[in-house]
Amino acid sequence: MSFGQAKTYGFNNQPLARLIVANSIINKNGIFLFTGPPAVGNLVLAFAPSAGGVVAGNTYPVGFNFGVWDNTGVLRQHFGIDDNGKLYLADSTGLTRIFSDPALAAQLIYDVSGIALNHLLTSVASASGTDGVGNPFQAGVSVYQYQASVLKIIAQLFNGGLQVGTPAQFAGTGGAVTGTVTGIILQPNTLLVESPIASSSDTAASLELQSTHDSTAGLPVALFSEPAGLVSQGSNPSQVANEALIFANSNGYAKGISGLVGDANVYNLKYLMLSATATPQTISSTSATTITGCSAAIAAARYGFRARVVFKGASALGTANFSVTGPSVTSQFINATFTIGNVAGVGTQNAALGPVDSPTLATTDGIADIEGEGTFTVNGTIALACAMSSGGANVIIDRAHFWLYPLS
Repeated sequence: MSFGQAKTYGFNNQPLARLIVANSIINKNGIFLFTGPPAVGNLVLAFAPSAGGVVAGNTYPVGFNFGVWDNTGVLRQHFGIDDNGKLYLADSTGLTRIFSDPALAAQLIYDVSGIALNHLLTSVASASGTDGVGNPFQAGVSVYQYQASVLKIIAQLFNGGLQVGTPAQFAGTGGAVTGTVTGIILQPNTLLVESPIASSSDTAASLELQSTHDSTAGLPVALFSEPAGLVSQGSNPSQVANEALIFANSNGYAKGISGLVGDANVYNLKYLMLSATATPQTISSTSATTITGCSAAIAAARYGFRARVVFKGASALGTANFSVTGPSVTSQFINATFTIGNVAGVGTQNAALGPVDSPTLATTDGIADIEGEGTFTVNGTIALACAMSSGGANVIIDRAHFWLYPLS
């Protein structure tokens, strides 16, 4: 219609049903771009207000979708945003592998099955939630491991800490105490570990490792908790019920504080128990003879020791002379109490670690209780030893135990 005609008849504007411009189609269904003349398989972008349509033989979903349509007109690998602002990244099969939902404040990554129950692999979320098919996800950055399509392990990085645990532990039902979040938790300066439990009657094992910065002992410590659950320690561990603290002091000696509230005592932990292995052992020398099985290598340090020996004489003649042999020693003492029948005796030696002599031997068993300590100046071997007295009977060792422990 010319302008002249328009002045007489007016414009007659008909609605535009379809516009094809340079490999594109624009109509009431949306905006569609192709790699060439519109045809099946060469659609690359569909911007549509509703789903379920077909354009030039290609089906398209709602929203904005940019990607690859195959030669049957099916959308495959693509980037898409639906009419709710949800973002989809699909693989070459067309299954969504990466999904972002502003309403959930989450980005979710799935395995080759796409968005399906028990196929969520990774999530990044500001808060915990559940996706549209029922997969729960955790706040922060989380990774999920499955066995036979059952979720078994979750690893979560959140608020500067790392936690690894079972779904029950994350739900607060699979730890030492209902409601506690447990598993493996890494926090600044602290590592927390707690085993899962099989049932409410089961008991979890817990371990907390603290750096010097966090521990109240002023040294690296290990805290063993059962069954109170793991708590980062900011107070005196001795005041936390059911929690024990173990640490090494500056000299390397193992120390411990009990889990009893009000008990702040620092206990020595390390000791070695040795037992005679060749009983009955006959001692037929007047020189100190090691009781077989009752010796060990030691460092240049201060040690304490205790022993209990059950012994007798081949005849009721002479005495049993007990000692502790070892490397060069200072500041030493040894003490023994003896019971032979109805006869008791005591022996003490400060000049050396023995000998301490029993009362006269009997042919029935007597008991020697021995204790002492010494500062050994070089590495060497310490041993519990016995000798027969000059002119006396052989000594028979029926049983012996030798306890050895470093002293701070």
